[in-house]
Amino acid sequence: MNRFYKMLIYFGRGERISRSFLLRKPDITEDLIEEAINEGYIREIHNDNDEIQYIITSEGIRKRDE
Repeated sequence: MNRFYKMLIYFGRGERISRSFLLRKPDITEDLIEEAINEGYIREIHNDNDEIQYIITSEGIRKRDE
């Protein structure tokens, strides 16, 4: 199992996950989120309330499923 799996399993295709949701999960840190963004596994987006959310990328789906 890769180290991003514990975070990427929360994402469905096209599903938006909030930063606060992820940070409440065990072993998911700000550093892990930033690294996943830098690796291209997730993409940061902002909703209408300017809340930070993430969406999984095609690369993230491949990484999760490997």
